[in-house]
Amino acid sequence: MYILRGHVAVCGVCVWQVITSERPDGVLLTFGGQTALNCGVQLNKQNVFQEYNVQILGTPISSIEWTEDRHIFAEKLCEINEKVAPCEAVYNVEQVIIFAHFVGIASLLSQTVVV
Repeated sequence: MYILRGHVAVCGVCVWQVITSERPDGVLLTFGGQTALNCGVQLNKQNVFQEYNVQILGTPISSIEWTEDRHIFAEKLCEINEKVAPCEAVYNVEQVIIFAHFVGIASLLSQTVVV
């Protein structure tokens, strides 16, 4: 177990240990924020839920994965005729200005850091 300030950390290993010892019928991934979502996707890719016959309750994992990818999410919205604001990855101030002029409306600049 991973202990952080007296609390058990939510991680794939810890949840796997709970599943193997408690044998739940199902889990609800949407309670626990981004950490629980990421953990659920990870365990699904490792076939833990299938191996222990654990049902995913609530939002299906495929829907969680769709919302994690901006392009897939935009495609899914277009499939149901919902409008999607344009977005673009830009890497310098010049690209920001060009994209802002292209969009023609106020733009939100969000910094993303990948470690």
